[in-house]
Amino acid sequence: MYRLIRLIIKYHFFLLFVFLEVISILLAVNFNKHHNTVYLSSANSIVGSFNSKFSNISAYLDLREKNEQLLKQNTELLNKSISSYISNIQVFDVKHDSIYSQQYRYISGKVVKNYIYNKHNYLTINKGLKNGVTPESGVVCPNGIVGIVSKSSDNFSNVISLLNIDLNISAKIKKNNYFGSLNWDGEDIHYAKLKEIPFHVNLEVGDTIITSGYSLIFPENILIGTISGFDKVKGGDFYDITVKLSTDFNNVNNIYIINNLKKTEILNLTTDNDK
Repeated sequence: MYRLIRLIIKYHFFLLFVFLEVISILLAVNFNKHHNTVYLSSANSIVGSFNSKFSNISAYLDLREKNEQLLKQNTELLNKSISSYISNIQVFDVKHDSIYSQQYRYISGKVVKNYIYNKHNYLTINKGLKNGVTPESGVVCPNGIVGIVSKSSDNFSNVISLLNIDLNISAKIKKNNYFGSLNWDGEDIHYAKLKEIPFHVNLEVGDTIITSGYSLIFPENILIGTISGFDKVKGGDFYDITVKLSTDFNNVNNIYIINNLKKTEILNLTTDNDK
């Protein structure tokens, strides 16, 4: 208390000046229309700016929750889409209550680790066995293919990235359905190579490349990229095609894991045929 009194005594002229200035401003604002208008305008501007910044901060904090909701909604739509189902129609005798049965199930998830600067790159995602994710499940993002699950624990899974020189994807040209094998050559993370497309096929830069549907991992027609260039292989009968990948592996966050619900049945059929 003694220090406060000493401080007031020491700065009493300055404090008196501030007090008189405040009284003067209040009198001017209250009894002068022009000053009152200027004050209200300035106050509204300051309050409005503060509210705008607060609103932006609040929106940013809510963004994560909104992204989670959007990811969940997209997953539900993918599971309901016609491409996730196969027809049960029989030509002569229909005995099923439903025309279609689901073949592919989509599970939403997020990338927690992503390696892109090696020859054998991989990702880690936040979904595992408890979520129904098993090895050899396909992984995609909103822009295209990401990779294939190689190993799963209860809560996480490792994914062989498309940017892995050992991974081959069955791909086709959308406009004519000619298919081949797509593989990353270990060079630029934005491009891959499509092989086994014969010379007689008509190609153009910009042609869309999609999944063929001939594997047990990815459904048909998932976007992979577009043709950015092609040459004829010397001494061979096929093109050397460069594909610009639609997935930006520098920015992979939200993903979907694809489970083929008919995979075991198809594998059993294949095993029986091999006997």
